[in-house]
Amino acid sequence: MRLWTTVLIILGLLALTRPLGAQPDAGQTPAPTQAPTAGGGNEVLAEEAEQLMQEVARLSEQGRYDEAITMGKRGVDLREEALGEGHPQLATDLNAVGLLFFFKGQYDQAESLFDEALDIQETVLGAHHVEVATTLNNLGAVAFERGEYTQAEPLYQRALAIRESAHGQEHPDVAQSLGNLAAVNAELGQHEVAEGYYKRTLDLDERLLGPNHPDVATDLNNLGALYLAIQQPTKAQPLFERALSIRRASLPETHPDLARTMSNLGVLHLEAGRLKDAQPLLERALSIDAQTLGKEHPEVATDMDNLGLLYVRQGQFKEAGPLLESALTIREATFGAQHPDVADSLTNMAEYHRAQGDPKLAQVLLAKAFEIYEATLGPDHPQLLATRQRFAGAQATPTQKPSEKSADPKDSPTQNTPTWILVLAGLVLALGVGSVFMGRSRSE
Repeated sequence: MRLWTTVLIILGLLALTRPLGAQPDAGQTPAPTQAPTAGGGNEVLAEEAEQLMQEVARLSEQGRYDEAITMGKRGVDLREEALGEGHPQLATDLNAVGLLFFFKGQYDQAESLFDEALDIQETVLGAHHVEVATTLNNLGAVAFERGEYTQAEPLYQRALAIRESAHGQEHPDVAQSLGNLAAVNAELGQHEVAEGYYKRTLDLDERLLGPNHPDVATDLNNLGALYLAIQQPTKAQPLFERALSIRRASLPETHPDLARTMSNLGVLHLEAGRLKDAQPLLERALSIDAQTLGKEHPEVATDMDNLGLLYVRQGQFKEAGPLLESALTIREATFGAQHPDVADSLTNMAEYHRAQGDPKLAQVLLAKAFEIYEATLGPDHPQLLATRQRFAGAQATPTQKPSEKSADPKDSPTQNTPTWILVLAGLVLALGVGSVFMGRSRSE
């Protein structure tokens, strides 16, 4: 279950939610410095680069990432030609283009550009400059999306320390760092810690930016995703609805952030059994993301997983199977076989096969998912503990209490486990098997 992101995120879930929770940012433009001149040629190139990067920002706000990447690459080339390889403005542009690749789910390309930007900034500006915090934040977002939560956390902590030192504790940049740390803690099962961070983030943004700012919508989305993950849907629903209202008023109708909140609200209805309410939201989220991000994007995989699960519960198995299989394929291609999102897909495939009367195959898939969760989240994560308890209850005979029988899904993947256990809400924070996106697209 990924909390996400996106951004940084049920069951696949909170993906922020992808992851989920990571929130990368493009950074603030450094104060301009005097560029070298060559008969005025460099000033012309620098001005052209600036115009291109402004257009990149506009396209990014509209979710038109492919166009923005093409234009951003040209802007970076012109900026480097005009100002040289080590100029801090070049680092800002590298961050901006890296952010576009991040939103496209192309994390290797994003990381390479963020690394290049960090090298320039630490060399020219020093290790404690606020622009360094921006890039550390972005590198943390990449690690988060890859499921490398323990690597993301120190990057976010360092960014927070720089920002608090530069701005104090009452600043939107500080709020963003707190939100990213919340997302990491949510993924690591530290839900009370995550809730505290999210509430502090929301309070700061509402006071500093106003109640209808897009960043406030991100905060509402993320806190709602956390509540959904810990089975408090009555707290989650008004947060999702308010976030959706803000985003509908401030974003184009095909923006991925709008799709994230639609997806989360759809998953909430799905887990409550309100399938008719869930279906249009989940279908619209998939349509937006496929159009804007491309059909191979990991968030499209999450949309497919959620809609596929809806179809399973409606008995529409012909429609469900291809969606669930495509989601698994995309996630394995993007993240590799050992990632929590892949485990989420496997749990949904398990429900699909259980619903069609094949509990043995469902149990095999569930055992494989369990192994991935254990390897990536650790043996003491709430998802693992909940799953062990469910297996114990499922494998006990009618006269046994669950506590009298030791059971672990990885010990007996092909035993005849009662089919109800294979519904598998436990693996994804005991919530079902949908995926909740965490907002992770706030840019500055």
